Amino acid sequence: MKSLWNNFKVAFAMFSKIPMPRADWTKENMKYMFCFFPFIGTVIGGLTMLVAYLGLRFGYQPGFVTAVLVLVIYNQFILIQSFTDGFTSVDAGVLEAAVGMGMTKGQIFRKVRLPLALDTMIAGIHISIISTIGIATIASTVGAGGLGTILFDGMRTQNVVKIVWGTFLSVVMVLGVNGILKLIEKRLKKKLYQG
Repeated sequence: MKSLWNNFKVAFAMFSKIPMPRADWTKENMKYMFCFFPFIGTVIGGLTMLVAYLGLRFGYQPGFVTAVLVLVIYNQFILIQSFTDGFTSVDAGVLEAAVGMGMTKGQIFRKVRLPLALDTMIAGIHISIISTIGIATIASTVGAGGLGTILFDGMRTQNVVKIVWGTFLSVVMVLGVNGILKLIEKRLKKKLYQG
């Protein structure tokens, strides 16, 4: 029963991006946790539908709610894959050495697994955020608004100035977010490696 509960905690943490305390990230748990993904996906899907209902209820445009739902669902795969790859890529010999040094499971997670998996996890977050900005530009075609409105208005009316401005602002936004993500990554790594 303990192993079953642990598999569920690991699956929930990976699917929802909500960290679960005392989850044992062993290779065996990583193998069986996929059994829980349909259940967790159903729960998160239900919550997503609740958010969509509340969004429409409180006056957001249907295009905006549709775009947000699609972007959230699209990013689930990228994030789950990068987090899974990050944690499974940690060498078993390194984990055995940590156990041999007398580390607890929490210390192994904080001081060994997380720092070694961090690069892959941050790369996945980076890809999902940058791709979201690009896809959100296209979301203006379903009435979601945003910078894509300027770009597509220019394309519809053959106005080169609007096309250039829409493209320029989208590129500036991507570069700005990329710079902010790099700063966050640097600070996070510095804090993690010092602690």
